[in-house]
Amino acid sequence: MRPLTISLQSRALLKNSFQRNASQGLPKKTCLFDFHQAHRAKIVEFGGWLMPVCYADQSVGESHLHTRNHCSIFDVSHIIAFIEKLTVADVQGLKEHRSVLTLFTNDNGGIKDDLIITKDEDHLFLVSNAACSDKDIAHMKLELEHFKKDGRDVTVEHLDNRALIAVQGLVDGPEMIKVVQAGVKYDMRCLFFMSSVVTSVFDIPNCRLSRCGYTGEDGVEISIDSDRAVELCEKILNSTQAPVKLAGLGARDSLRLEAAMCLYGTDMDETTTPIEASLSWLIARRRREMADFPGADIIMKQLKSKEKNISKKRVGMISTSGRPPRGNYDILIPNGDVVIGKVTSGCPSPVLKENVAMGYVNSEYTKVGTQLKVDCSGNRRKQFTDVSVTKMPFVAHRFYEKLRDAETKPSSVQLQERIINLLRNFQDHANEATISICSELLDFYHKGQMWRDFCFEFLPSLIECYLLSRGSGSSNVSLAVGTLLITIYNCELQNADGSLKKEVIRLPPATQPSVFSRDPSNLMTFERLTEKNVFSLNTECVHHCQIGPHLAYSSINASNRFLLLTNLLKTYNSLMDKFSLMSIESYCAMCYSICRSGFQFETLDVLKSFVGPGLRRQEQHLHHLMEERPNAPRILLSSYFLVEAINGLQHAMFGNACVSALLAIESIHLRAKYELYTDVLLVTNAILNTLETYKNAGMTLDNLIGIYAAYSPAVQVHIQRSPGLITKASFKLRKFSSKLMPHALSNSSSPSGSPRSSRKHEHETACLAEEEDDDGQLPTTSVSSQKNIDSLEESLNKSIGDEADEGSYTSTTLVTANGNDKQQQSVEADL
Repeated sequence: MRPLTISLQSRALLKNSFQRNASQGLPKKTCLFDFHQAHRAKIVEFGGWLMPVCYADQSVGESHLHTRNHCSIFDVSHIIAFIEKLTVADVQGLKEHRSVLTLFTNDNGGIKDDLIITKDEDHLFLVSNAACSDKDIAHMKLELEHFKKDGRDVTVEHLDNRALIAVQGLVDGPEMIKVVQAGVKYDMRCLFFMSSVVTSVFDIPNCRLSRCGYTGEDGVEISIDSDRAVELCEKILNSTQAPVKLAGLGARDSLRLEAAMCLYGTDMDETTTPIEASLSWLIARRRREMADFPGADIIMKQLKSKEKNISKKRVGMISTSGRPPRGNYDILIPNGDVVIGKVTSGCPSPVLKENVAMGYVNSEYTKVGTQLKVDCSGNRRKQFTDVSVTKMPFVAHRFYEKLRDAETKPSSVQLQERIINLLRNFQDHANEATISICSELLDFYHKGQMWRDFCFEFLPSLIECYLLSRGSGSSNVSLAVGTLLITIYNCELQNADGSLKKEVIRLPPATQPSVFSRDPSNLMTFERLTEKNVFSLNTECVHHCQIGPHLAYSSINASNRFLLLTNLLKTYNSLMDKFSLMSIESYCAMCYSICRSGFQFETLDVLKSFVGPGLRRQEQHLHHLMEERPNAPRILLSSYFLVEAINGLQHAMFGNACVSALLAIESIHLRAKYELYTDVLLVTNAILNTLETYKNAGMTLDNLIGIYAAYSPAVQVHIQRSPGLITKASFKLRKFSSKLMPHALSNSSSPSGSPRSSRKHEHETACLAEEEDDDGQLPTTSVSSQKNIDSLEESLNKSIGDEADEGSYTSTTLVTANGNDKQQQSVEADL
């Protein structure tokens, strides 16, 4: 058995007063010292090391903003080693090539140091604070003796021949990624926050690339051999992908303060517990249960009793005027009579243009919005600054998070945008990224209603990715996404109580034509638009009936593909009220993209004149959203799928995605004309004719979004949007149906009319009958644990490699019938 190797480096964190950390002996130089001097750096002594605080070409504030807006290089190679034995992290549960921020604690619950641990196959890689080197090494030697007494073979390697370079920058650009990606073969979009990989960087081998940083921005830290560090810095600095500049300790300190990141020795020390420092989230759940780390009795007592046993707590403060609060300034109650705490870090925020600070106050003053005063006089006469307790961080973090890391914040806009972009641009990234996303979405789908809705937000992008990847021949991508779609479809066939779902549809009565075909002037015979009159009009013209349940399928093939996708779209449309604008816009983009793939359609005159102002306002946004694919393969579509897509687009028209929805409807209309889909044209012509009426009446997009309806003479109700069909009649009545035109669906809602479809349905029904349990319940595919997710991903990877050329694959899933999770079956996806 190989010994456990713990590779250690230490990272010097920044302080407000750099000279405070000057060592008693001769200061050390990093391997980049000469490089810094060549670039005219201002050198200060910090933590026993000679480090650059800023550079001649820009001030600290300018360097700060350059990092937020572009990309900067930080030298953090003043690193030394120590061990992780006494941390509060769950290192045992840490996955390979993943990292975790954690703390060393003492017997009194105080924080000895903070560090980052990365787990590799046979060793741990640690990064800690250089300023704590002496006490950490002494503690490490003591722990080594305990390890050896217990019979464990441990080797500690001091990596003093390595440099550490941090590249931090704008994530939304993403300029930092452009710079780094140009020098590595590894797909950086597969390297998520707190992940690590050993690879070559700009042809320099044996570099450890870690996705993390100390600025709140997306970034990487590159551990490299010291003798190649200058070469790497020069190559990054000369990048043509984005403007890159060097940044020093000054910018790094103000950046970490905006991100509300603690600085050891300033914002926390051995007299501060993790609870007091507002770092309780670093204590892993398993370690809380075991309570076997130093100071656990004190820390757990504080954690359980919340405010009762906590005398002080770290808070964020912000002020809009006055002198900026600095370290060691007193914090007082509003009248300035009683000191209740001290500031630990503070500076003017270059981004917010306000003063930000962190400090410790008595626990009763920690509520957000509490007004306090800070004595900013120092040695001068009394000068107070009014501050307000606020949430931290002051500037939002922009880390490149993995989906599973967002379990506490499913509505993360940046996370959704990255996933949607990843799915929509599947040709540009590795197949493993798509498989990983599908696996995690499936895991989330089974966690509960909130997470089910969260997963459905990505359905339009999944459908677009599936159809376009099939058309382009990217079989690996289509197989992974298709597996996710058919699993969700089968699960959606059942209600929460296990009963099979049935769909309610609306049909026009046989005695008179549909309300959509009648003369609007003859529809409303009553004077007031009351709820009773609206209901009577609805019941007079529309009948309701149920259809279903729908069949469960074990594979996606040509005969059931669009029946399955259409039913998924119906579910999405029923949940559209819950979805974010980003998801609804991705829905519009999906319709636009799949209809125009392989075509070059002209814009209709009615849309040019009607959406012109709105289109100009959103020109840049729509250019990114509505992507033309004239050289891509043409995608086979079905009319009933497009009719259901229009249903959702009409919903989007009365939200903030009105312009996007209109452009998508235009694309469906042009495609329907090319394919001669009469049922689709019936609906799109009604919409376009209504737009013509609106244009002639002088109405604009702003009028379209807000519709006013009076339910009584005294009450005005403002209806923001409606999911129903838009026709001349509905606009004149100011009433919109909640469903589509029923006879537009009746001829195409089931593709089983063809002989081929009938035979296929008979075959699937026979297969389905064999899978029924004793009381006839249809089974649904369910993957309810991470083990099953891993099995799905493993089988996908295996099958992709073995059978991609044959046009089919086999994936193992867990079949649930009446709560019995024991039977396994192999399902074959037919290409």
